[in-house]
Amino acid sequence: MHVAGIAVCNVPGFGVEEVADSTMCLILNLYRRTYWLANMVRDGKKVTGPEALRDAATGSARIRGDTLGIVGLGMSGLTVTAAAVVAVLRPVEMGGNCPSLP
Repeated sequence: MHVAGIAVCNVPGFGVEEVADSTMCLILNLYRRTYWLANMVRDGKKVTGPEALRDAATGSARIRGDTLGIVGLGMSGLTVTAAAVVAVLRPVEMGGNCPSLP
């Protein structure tokens, strides 16, 4: 299929683990605010005690027990679901059939 001169193809099963790993990494980044904290360190801001660390990490959250909505349970969605279960999230599937998970 060509759209605007760009070839587009689907390769089922390719990069499934990489997609799931990257997805979980981004989810954890949002929960723990690691991107913002890393930028703070890069910009030279110093944390001088527990109160300053608490202020710097405002918005960080624990992931345990939260609900993760997953739209579609193809190979990537199923792999993200399995990773989320390991990370103690409660995945909720949106669309398609949800097979039983271990």
